Amino acid sequence: MSLSEDPEESRETEPMGKSDEERLAKAREKGTKLGIPVTRRHIFLCADPTKPECCSKKRSIEAWEYLKGRLKDLELSEQGGVFRSKVNCLRVCTAGPVAVVYPEGVWYGLCDPPVLERIIQEHLISGKIVEEYVFDRSPLNHEETVPLAINGQHPPCESSTHAGDE
Repeated sequence: MSLSEDPEESRETEPMGKSDEERLAKAREKGTKLGIPVTRRHIFLCADPTKPECCSKKRSIEAWEYLKGRLKDLELSEQGGVFRSKVNCLRVCTAGPVAVVYPEGVWYGLCDPPVLERIIQEHLISGKIVEEYVFDRSPLNHEETVPLAINGQHPPCESSTHAGDE
């Protein structure tokens, strides 16, 4: 099969077919069931990496299982306003397990179960950042559109602060 005969490539230029519409409708239904429309915070946790560098694979999996279980026990996942995602690697590769919470864009290190419990109770539930485990920040600003880099030059971002800049 030539590249031009690849069905994935041809889909990019053709109108959306019925099967695509059905798949998107199913994704919308699944997203609603998972609580995407009511999500107020999203936590990403580096867990089960292909090449463990920031911590052992076992340690990261234990952290993930703890986070997933606690959010479920506290009824924060699904319709509870907190969305969780396990990622293979957040590319920091030190002081792991690493987590990031949005929309605040707070990056946490050393996210073993005791630290995750504090993040859950203090940040995810109460909105108070657990400062002693923060190593960086990249908040999302919902009030303005921030352009991306052009020719490697980043425009200044007044709402962005790094940990320790305060």
